[in-house]
Amino acid sequence: HFLIPASCFILLLGSESITRHGSLAHRVLHSFCNRCRVQSFHASVSDPRVYGITLHCLYAGTMCSMVVEEVIIRDVGEEAMKEHKVIQSGSTK
Repeated sequence: HFLIPASCFILLLGSESITRHGSLAHRVLHSFCNRCRVQSFHASVSDPRVYGITLHCLYAGTMCSMVVEEVIIRDVGEEAMKEHKVIQSGSTK
């Protein structure tokens, strides 16, 4: 999956096919497709400004560009969000 600013995410179709599950351990709201059982996207409770999106769940042509940044595993989480300006600014539009 990849991360985008929550302000850039709009679920246009398929909300009736999504099941949401919360995880207290990871403080995340996971959303799964009822048809293929894939986790389509997730929202972090600790930082609601960011969504994780599964790329193959998007229709072709949905995105016009993407910025790829390496995140070192120990930095994943709030510290990584503070460092990555693309996620903070919403400049992935």
